[in-house]
Amino acid sequence: MEIKPAPQASLTGIKQGLRGLQQTAQEIASSNKPETKDADLARNLVDLKTDKTAVQANTKAAKAYLDTLGTIIDTFA
Repeated sequence: MEIKPAPQASLTGIKQGLRGLQQTAQEIASSNKPETKDADLARNLVDLKTDKTAVQANTKAAKAYLDTLGTIIDTFA
């Protein structure tokens, strides 16, 4: 397993979360067919919430990295 630098890992996580949100939204949009089961819709809603939380967490991680970097620069400037 490769360990990525913090900003790269955060951006990758944000991209994956946004990709998941888009894919799940498309599944929900196309699920207005009679054969769509409530379980599928419930799974999609859980996936939306999971992807949203992942994007938020990775955004906070990126912000923390940038704040720390800013503090280090301010300290040595």
